[in-house]
Amino acid sequence: MAARGDVLTIEDTPTGCRLVGEVDATNADRLRDHIAARVEPDRDFIVDCSELRFMDSSGVHAVLTLAGRMGGGALVFRGCGPTLRRLFEVVGLERIAPVVIE
Repeated sequence: MAARGDVLTIEDTPTGCRLVGEVDATNADRLRDHIAARVEPDRDFIVDCSELRFMDSSGVHAVLTLAGRMGGGALVFRGCGPTLRRLFEVVGLERIAPVVIE
């Protein structure tokens, strides 16, 4: 659920979550905490980004923090648009963390 003035909605799914809107400095901590509470050891966590319009460096930092807590599984990002995919490539996310971009 999005807080007032927030532009991100996080919807739980059976294998992870779906992000709708934008991840920025106003909500990256909420995203990190939400996913961290649902991650299970040795299981991948699927993040559906098909409705995510924007992510800034705060979101990337949250992803890196989460990836360090995966305990054997990976963060799997599905449905990434070209801008988000490029951001992840530039940062080298798949090389430095247990992250898969599909």
